[in-house]
Parts: sequence; C-alpha cells; structure tokens
Amino acid sequence: MRSTLGLREINKKQALYGDYHFRQSIERGRRPYAGKNIATALGLAGAVAGIYFYSLKVVKQEDYSDVAMPPEPTAEEKQKFGK
Repeated sequence: MRSTLGLREINKKQALYGDYHFRQSIERGRRPYAGKNIATALGLAGAVAGIYFYSLKVVKQEDYSDVAMPPEPTAEEKQKFGK
C-alpha cells in the first residue's frame, strides 16, 4: 500500500515543525500549569496509596483457623501419587 503523503508534503511538514525541540514559548505556556499538575499527581497517588493500605488493613490475612485440614497422606498414597 502506498503512502498518501508525497515527498513534498513530508518535506513541507518538516520545514513547518522544525526539529521538534521544546520551545521557550511552549515552556512559558505550560509553566502556570506545572504546579497544578504536580499537585494533582500527588493527590491521585496519595488517594491510590490510601485506598490500597486501607484495604490491606481492613481485609487483613485470613488464617483459615476455622477450616478443617485434611489428614496427611499415608506412605502408600505418597508412593502412588509420586510425592
């Protein structure tokens, strides 16, 4: 399948966008949002960590003390089943 963009269009795009470096104007435009973005990321990470540790604390580890354990296999059963 042939590309829909010809060689001239590709060269024109490269000329328009340059070498794709981060420009100072973009950096100035993003600067006011940096603090808010960091605060949002920390808030989300804190919420996830809080939910995770809360669920571990509430659920705990089941010790299965109320479940009856089956008897140990006999030597004959161990030999028969390979254990």
